Formats: sequence, structure tokens, C-alpha cells
Amino acid sequence: MDIGVELLETLERLFERAKRICLKKGLNEQDAEDCAAEVRLHLLLHLQRGGLISYAYFLHVLRGCLADFWNSQLPTVPLEVADLCGGGSHSPSWN
Repeated sequence: MDIGVELLETLERLFERAKRICLKKGLNEQDAEDCAAEVRLHLLLHLQRGGLISYAYFLHVLRGCLADFWNSQLPTVPLEVADLCGGGSHSPSWN
């Protein structure tokens, strides 16, 4: 599929908008660019598969990329450490 100049300009505008939103959500400059680039790539692949891009779809993709970013920032605890701290050895308090 050949992507026209207008579509490339639209993707660039959406990239800039995604970057601004990411910065407002607290990402640093580099992480905001990475997230915006991921959004642009997802939109481009969607277009190549014959899909259409709406602003709602753009926001849907952006929310997913932001969720992936924040989830990747969560600390993980190895199971051995969790076991040492009593993880998994007690029943939930609501039982």
C-alpha cells in the first residue's frame, strides 16, 4: 500500500500530539518519544492492513501504549523474596 503525503503528515501530527499527551502524563522526553513512536507504528500498520484512523482509535492506541509503559515500570519481586516476606502463605483478609 502506498501511503500518500497527506497521510504521512497526519501521522506526524498524531505523533506530536501523542508525545505532548505522554509528557503531560509524566513521562520524560525520551520515554514520551518512544511511546509516541510506538503509537505511530501501530497506526501505520493499521493503515497498511486497510484500516481507517479516527481520533478515537488514536486515543485507544495511545492509552494502550501508556498502560504498557506504566506496567513495565512496576517493580517485580522474585518469588524467593516474596516467600521470605510471607507472600502466599496466608489467606486473604476478606475470607
